[in-house]
Amino acid sequence: MSSFNDGTVDEMAKVMPMFIREVHVRHNALALGSRITISNMVILEFLKERGPCSMSEISGAMNLSMSAATAVVDKMISSGLVRRQRSDEDRRVVRVQLLKKGGDVAAKVQQLRRKVINDMCKTLTDEEKHEYLRLIKKVYKGLKREI
Repeated sequence: MSSFNDGTVDEMAKVMPMFIREVHVRHNALALGSRITISNMVILEFLKERGPCSMSEISGAMNLSMSAATAVVDKMISSGLVRRQRSDEDRRVVRVQLLKKGGDVAAKVQQLRRKVINDMCKTLTDEEKHEYLRLIKKVYKGLKREI
């Protein structure tokens, strides 16, 4: 496997924080416009995709401790976005379920996120967008393997 030369690494070190900041600013704009946090957005989308999940599934997907994930979900319950549901078979099993309001917010966030991504990538050709996605997935997969 080849390594970068110092000039390439230095250039990436300059560009990546600026890029991450721009992405963060745009995601914060989404969150503020929806009056929910980025963590809320991720959990809502996760539940919309997967259906009711345990707290351990949510904390694992969010890469948060159980206590931190529980605090986020508690606030989401107070906002009427999700609810806890005990299993009929085993009362120890608790799943978090998306409520209609949470599903509506998730759909709105997904629509806004598409707009943000389209705006961010408007200078790329379709071919470059596909290549960019392929590279992001590859880098992400490598990062996940290192953990």
